[in-house]
Amino acid sequence: MNNPSNEEDSKAVKKHVQQHVMIAVGLALGTIMTVWTSQTNFGSFALNVTITLGIAAAQAFMVAAFFMHLLSEKKLIYCFLIFTAIFFVVMMGITLWSRMPENIIHYKQYVP
Repeated sequence: MNNPSNEEDSKAVKKHVQQHVMIAVGLALGTIMTVWTSQTNFGSFALNVTITLGIAAAQAFMVAAFFMHLLSEKKLIYCFLIFTAIFFVVMMGITLWSRMPENIIHYKQYVP
């Protein structure tokens, strides 16, 4: 005899597995794109970093949202995610700012 709940569970598992396979394919394509962008010159260092970080952010979203099941979590998780994203953007901004040649950290120290 067929149990209806077993059929529903089987369909849910198949859907879940299919979703994880799609995410794994997306992550593999993202990795290939990241390697390609690291070897391609887009005209400026900042643009190369921006494109590569965009791909990395998309991959991080896929992992966090689907593999870590954060799409179904509560508001506290979103607060931590938003704080982490803001912190990341600020740190990358400081990193890119520090690489500009006109910043004071690149001036040579006066030695008498």
